[in-house]
Amino acid sequence: MDLLVTTSPIIQEDFIHKAIDSINHINFNRRFIICDGTTNTNIQDTYSKYKDNLKQRYPDFEIIESDTRKWFIGSIKDIINISDADCIFCIQHDTILYDKFCPHTIWKQKPKDSTILFFPDHKLGTKKPHHWWKLVETHNEEWYKTVGWSERVFMFDRKELSHILKMYHNEKFIERICFNQTRSKWGKDNPHIIWDIWKCYGHKNYLHQHLVGKTLR
Repeated sequence: MDLLVTTSPIIQEDFIHKAIDSINHINFNRRFIICDGTTNTNIQDTYSKYKDNLKQRYPDFEIIESDTRKWFIGSIKDIINISDADCIFCIQHDTILYDKFCPHTIWKQKPKDSTILFFPDHKLGTKKPHHWWKLVETHNEEWYKTVGWSERVFMFDRKELSHILKMYHNEKFIERICFNQTRSKWGKDNPHIIWDIWKCYGHKNYLHQHLVGKTLR
């Protein structure tokens, strides 16, 4: 299992340290920080210093810098091609994983048909709205089957997601592909078919906190 931390020009530069601290108890084969590119020449110096600080602070991470703006989906596609792990654990730079757990155990005991396992920002199955997707059904004592997921912190089957991304496309975010499918008439009438594409499970207990970072413009 490899780790991917995604980042981009951000005002709150300390957020990524909080994100990494929240998963530092986990052993990974390879650790990556992918830094998205920017076309804004006014922030290049500030962003370069931020990336240099990451290189000094995290020598055990492989820092990958992009010269172009690839957005979140580009970072995922890059890591799919670079990594050879069966599973990749991804966390965004303004997200804290609340609970300490062993993702290796989770992966070994995961639902057999899963591609994406995610950890929401509040307990699912309550009256509080869930991101943008709808619950499908309870799977077992640990997981809900959901039509969609949150990209802030999730685990995925590298080969399976690579296959999906070759069939479907979005310029910025992967979850947006699934969201657009749910908005179509076909998707509204066939939510279980959409689930069969993405195979998402949301954990019932392990949660994250979104720090809501602001992009440096």
